[in-house]
Amino acid sequence: MFTNASAFLYKATKKKVFFREVIISLPRTWSSKPEYSPAAGDMFDSAEVRVDQPNPNFGHDPYTLQPGGCGDPGLYVHFTPDFILGSYNRSMGNIGIAGRQVVHEWAHLRYGVFDEYGIPGDSQYPAFYMEGEKLKRVDLQMRPTTCNNKIPGWLEGACAILGNGMVGPKCKFIPDPKTKARASIMYIPDIQTVRGLYDKSVVDSFCEDSEGARKHNTLAPTKHNSRCNYKSTWTIISRHQDFTKLRR
Repeated sequence: MFTNASAFLYKATKKKVFFREVIISLPRTWSSKPEYSPAAGDMFDSAEVRVDQPNPNFGHDPYTLQPGGCGDPGLYVHFTPDFILGSYNRSMGNIGIAGRQVVHEWAHLRYGVFDEYGIPGDSQYPAFYMEGEKLKRVDLQMRPTTCNNKIPGWLEGACAILGNGMVGPKCKFIPDPKTKARASIMYIPDIQTVRGLYDKSVVDSFCEDSEGARKHNTLAPTKHNSRCNYKSTWTIISRHQDFTKLRR
Protein backbone atom coordinates (compact mmCIF):
# COMPACT_ATOMS: atom_id res chain seq x y z
CA MET A 1 0.00 0.00 0.00
CA PHE A 2 2.82 2.40 0.86
CA THR A 3 4.83 1.39 -2.19
CA ASN A 4 1.83 2.32 -4.32
CA ALA A 5 1.34 5.54 -2.33
CA SER A 6 4.98 6.51 -2.83
CA ALA A 7 4.66 6.36 -6.62
CA PHE A 8 1.42 8.37 -6.48
CA LEU A 9 2.94 10.96 -4.14
CA TYR A 10 5.88 11.36 -6.53
CA LYS A 11 3.53 12.06 -9.42
CA ALA A 12 1.24 14.33 -7.38
CA THR A 13 4.16 16.50 -6.23
CA LYS A 14 5.54 17.02 -9.74
CA LYS A 15 8.21 14.32 -9.31
CA LYS A 16 9.72 15.94 -6.22
CA VAL A 17 9.12 13.74 -3.16
CA PHE A 18 8.38 10.12 -2.32
CA PHE A 19 8.65 7.72 0.62
CA ARG A 20 12.32 6.73 0.77
CA GLU A 21 11.89 4.51 3.80
CA VAL A 22 8.96 3.11 5.75
CA ILE A 23 9.47 1.44 9.13
CA ILE A 24 6.69 -0.92 10.16
CA SER A 25 6.45 -1.82 13.83
CA LEU A 26 4.76 -5.19 14.32
CA PRO A 27 2.77 -6.27 17.39
CA ARG A 28 4.80 -8.30 19.87
CA THR A 29 2.20 -11.04 19.57
CA TRP A 30 3.31 -11.75 15.98
CA SER A 31 5.81 -14.52 15.32
CA SER A 32 9.38 -13.33 14.88
CA LYS A 33 11.34 -13.74 11.63
CA PRO A 34 15.09 -13.53 10.94
CA GLU A 35 14.70 -10.38 8.83
CA TYR A 36 12.95 -8.49 11.65
CA SER A 37 14.96 -6.05 13.76
CA PRO A 38 14.16 -5.47 17.44
CA ALA A 39 12.15 -2.33 18.13
CA ALA A 40 13.38 0.26 20.60
CA GLY A 41 10.45 0.05 22.98
CA ASP A 42 6.80 0.58 22.11
CA MET A 43 6.67 2.71 18.94
CA PHE A 44 2.89 2.96 18.70
CA ASP A 45 2.45 6.23 20.58
CA SER A 46 5.09 7.98 18.46
CA ALA A 47 4.10 6.50 15.09
CA GLU A 48 2.98 8.85 12.34
CA VAL A 49 0.59 6.22 11.01
CA ARG A 50 -1.27 3.97 13.45
CA VAL A 51 -3.39 0.89 12.82
CA ASP A 52 -6.00 0.61 15.55
CA GLN A 53 -9.62 -0.20 16.26
CA PRO A 54 -12.32 2.03 14.68
CA ASN A 55 -13.04 5.43 16.14
CA PRO A 56 -16.83 5.66 16.75
CA ASN A 57 -16.90 9.00 14.92
CA PHE A 58 -15.24 7.69 11.77
CA GLY A 59 -15.89 3.96 11.64
CA HIS A 60 -13.39 2.31 9.29
CA ASP A 61 -12.73 5.51 7.34
CA PRO A 62 -9.14 6.77 7.58
CA TYR A 63 -8.60 10.11 9.28
CA THR A 64 -5.79 12.39 10.47
CA LEU A 65 -5.78 14.18 13.81
CA GLN A 66 -5.11 17.85 12.99
CA PRO A 67 -5.31 20.15 16.04
CA GLY A 68 -3.24 22.92 14.39
CA GLY A 69 -3.88 25.51 11.73
CA CYS A 70 -3.08 25.83 8.04
CA GLY A 71 0.36 24.44 7.23
CA ASP A 72 0.77 22.91 10.69
CA PRO A 73 1.57 19.18 10.83
CA GLY A 74 -0.99 16.77 12.21
CA LEU A 75 -0.39 14.31 15.04
CA TYR A 76 -1.01 10.97 13.33
CA VAL A 77 -2.97 9.12 10.66
CA HIS A 78 -5.42 6.44 11.81
CA PHE A 79 -6.18 3.33 9.75
CA THR A 80 -8.20 0.34 10.89
CA PRO A 81 -7.27 -3.32 10.28
CA ASP A 82 -10.45 -3.70 8.21
CA PHE A 83 -9.43 -0.81 5.93
CA ILE A 84 -5.99 -2.28 5.26
CA LEU A 85 -7.02 -5.92 5.01
CA GLY A 86 -10.00 -5.01 2.86
CA SER A 87 -7.68 -3.33 0.40
CA TYR A 88 -5.66 -6.51 0.03
CA ASN A 89 -8.48 -9.01 0.08
CA ARG A 90 -10.31 -7.60 -2.94
CA SER A 91 -7.98 -6.67 -5.79
CA MET A 92 -4.87 -4.79 -6.86
CA GLY A 93 -7.19 -1.96 -7.86
CA ASN A 94 -8.25 -1.56 -4.26
CA ILE A 95 -4.62 -1.45 -3.17
CA GLY A 96 -4.12 1.40 -5.61
CA ILE A 97 -7.11 3.25 -4.20
CA ALA A 98 -5.86 2.66 -0.64
CA GLY A 99 -2.46 4.00 -1.69
CA ARG A 100 -4.11 7.19 -2.91
CA GLN A 101 -5.93 7.47 0.42
CA VAL A 102 -2.52 7.27 2.12
CA VAL A 103 -1.39 10.31 0.10
CA HIS A 104 -4.60 12.16 0.99
CA GLU A 105 -3.98 11.56 4.69
CA TRP A 106 -0.24 12.24 4.37
CA ALA A 107 -1.03 15.69 2.98
CA HIS A 108 -3.12 16.32 6.11
CA LEU A 109 -0.40 15.00 8.40
CA ARG A 110 2.78 16.47 6.95
CA TYR A 111 1.66 19.53 5.03
CA GLY A 112 -1.28 20.78 7.09
CA VAL A 113 -3.87 21.04 4.33
CA PHE A 114 -7.54 20.26 4.80
CA ASP A 115 -10.42 18.52 3.03
CA GLU A 116 -11.94 20.06 -0.08
CA TYR A 117 -15.30 18.33 -0.01
CA GLY A 118 -18.55 19.31 1.66
CA ILE A 119 -20.48 17.39 4.30
CA PRO A 120 -24.21 16.69 3.79
CA GLY A 121 -26.28 18.55 6.36
CA ASP A 122 -23.32 20.60 7.64
CA SER A 123 -23.97 24.36 7.70
CA GLN A 124 -20.28 25.29 7.98
CA TYR A 125 -18.96 23.05 5.19
CA PRO A 126 -22.08 22.19 3.17
CA ALA A 127 -22.11 19.68 0.35
CA PHE A 128 -23.59 22.34 -1.98
CA TYR A 129 -23.45 26.11 -2.23
CA MET A 130 -25.04 28.86 -4.32
CA GLU A 131 -22.46 30.19 -6.76
CA GLY A 132 -22.78 33.96 -7.07
CA GLU A 133 -24.11 34.43 -3.55
CA LYS A 134 -20.88 36.04 -2.31
CA LEU A 135 -20.84 38.24 -5.38
CA LYS A 136 -24.51 39.20 -4.82
CA ARG A 137 -25.47 38.07 -8.29
CA VAL A 138 -29.07 37.47 -9.27
CA ASP A 139 -28.37 34.43 -11.45
CA LEU A 140 -27.48 32.05 -8.61
CA GLN A 141 -26.53 28.48 -9.46
CA MET A 142 -26.36 25.51 -7.14
CA ARG A 143 -22.88 23.98 -7.18
CA PRO A 144 -21.42 20.94 -5.41
CA THR A 145 -18.62 21.74 -2.99
CA THR A 146 -15.53 20.64 -4.88
CA CYS A 147 -12.02 22.00 -5.29
CA ASN A 148 -12.19 22.21 -9.07
CA ASN A 149 -15.53 23.58 -10.29
CA LYS A 150 -15.06 22.05 -13.73
CA ILE A 151 -15.89 18.52 -12.57
CA PRO A 152 -19.05 17.40 -14.41
CA GLY A 153 -21.54 15.05 -12.81
CA TRP A 154 -25.13 14.59 -11.75
CA LEU A 155 -27.30 14.74 -8.66
CA GLU A 156 -28.91 11.81 -6.89
CA GLY A 157 -31.46 11.83 -4.09
CA ALA A 158 -33.70 14.56 -2.70
CA CYS A 159 -32.02 17.72 -3.99
CA ALA A 160 -34.59 20.44 -3.32
CA ILE A 161 -33.30 23.68 -1.81
CA LEU A 162 -34.67 24.05 1.72
CA GLY A 163 -35.95 27.18 3.44
CA ASN A 164 -32.56 27.84 5.03
CA GLY A 165 -30.94 27.91 1.60
CA MET A 166 -29.28 24.54 2.05
CA VAL A 167 -29.81 21.36 0.08
CA GLY A 168 -31.26 18.31 1.80
CA PRO A 169 -28.71 15.97 3.44
CA LYS A 170 -29.70 13.06 1.19
CA CYS A 171 -28.72 14.91 -1.98
CA LYS A 172 -25.46 13.64 -3.47
CA PHE A 173 -23.22 14.86 -6.25
CA ILE A 174 -21.85 12.01 -8.34
CA PRO A 175 -18.74 13.04 -10.31
CA ASP A 176 -18.63 11.85 -13.91
CA PRO A 177 -15.93 9.15 -14.14
CA LYS A 178 -15.02 10.48 -17.58
CA THR A 179 -14.15 13.94 -16.27
CA LYS A 180 -10.98 15.58 -17.55
CA ALA A 181 -10.40 17.37 -14.24
CA ARG A 182 -7.08 16.31 -12.72
CA ALA A 183 -7.59 17.52 -9.16
CA SER A 184 -7.94 17.39 -6.30
CA ILE A 185 -6.48 14.69 -4.08
CA MET A 186 -8.02 16.51 -1.11
CA TYR A 187 -11.48 16.32 -2.72
CA ILE A 188 -11.59 12.71 -3.87
CA PRO A 189 -8.27 10.86 -4.24
CA ASP A 190 -9.74 8.85 -7.10
CA ILE A 191 -12.98 10.10 -8.63
CA GLN A 192 -13.67 6.75 -10.23
CA THR A 193 -14.01 5.04 -6.86
CA VAL A 194 -17.44 6.69 -6.61
CA ARG A 195 -18.66 4.14 -9.11
CA GLY A 196 -16.47 1.34 -7.84
CA LEU A 197 -14.05 1.74 -10.73
CA TYR A 198 -10.30 2.26 -10.75
CA ASP A 199 -8.41 4.32 -13.29
CA LYS A 200 -4.97 5.58 -12.30
CA SER A 201 -5.14 8.35 -14.89
CA VAL A 202 -7.95 10.43 -13.40
CA VAL A 203 -7.03 12.46 -10.30
CA ASP A 204 -3.27 12.84 -10.08
CA SER A 205 -2.58 16.17 -8.38
CA PHE A 206 -3.51 18.83 -5.86
CA CYS A 207 -5.47 21.92 -6.84
CA GLU A 208 -3.39 24.92 -7.90
CA ASP A 209 -3.75 28.70 -8.15
CA SER A 210 -3.77 28.48 -11.92
CA GLU A 211 -6.08 27.96 -14.87
CA GLY A 212 -7.03 24.63 -16.37
CA ALA A 213 -7.91 21.17 -15.09
CA ARG A 214 -6.21 21.77 -11.72
CA LYS A 215 -7.64 25.23 -10.98
CA HIS A 216 -8.51 25.87 -7.34
CA ASN A 217 -12.08 26.97 -6.61
CA THR A 218 -11.94 29.84 -4.12
CA LEU A 219 -15.74 30.08 -3.89
CA ALA A 220 -16.36 26.61 -2.49
CA PRO A 221 -17.14 26.57 1.27
CA THR A 222 -14.50 23.91 2.06
CA LYS A 223 -12.61 23.44 5.27
CA HIS A 224 -9.38 24.08 3.38
CA ASN A 225 -10.58 27.43 2.02
CA SER A 226 -11.76 28.42 5.47
CA ARG A 227 -8.55 27.43 7.28
CA CYS A 228 -6.03 28.42 4.60
CA ASN A 229 -7.36 31.81 3.49
CA TYR A 230 -8.58 30.49 0.12
CA LYS A 231 -5.10 29.45 -1.00
CA SER A 232 -4.84 26.26 -3.03
CA THR A 233 -3.57 23.05 -1.45
CA TRP A 234 -0.53 23.02 -3.72
CA THR A 235 0.37 26.57 -2.68
CA ILE A 236 0.39 25.50 0.98
CA ILE A 237 2.16 22.20 0.31
CA SER A 238 4.91 23.78 -1.80
CA ARG A 239 5.82 26.08 1.11
CA HIS A 240 6.89 23.07 3.21
CA GLN A 241 10.59 22.49 3.76
CA ASP A 242 10.34 19.26 1.76
CA PHE A 243 10.07 21.51 -1.29
CA THR A 244 11.84 24.71 -0.25
CA LYS A 245 15.02 22.69 0.39
CA LEU A 246 14.88 21.40 -3.16
CA ARG A 247 14.89 24.96 -4.51
CA ARG A 248 18.09 25.96 -2.68
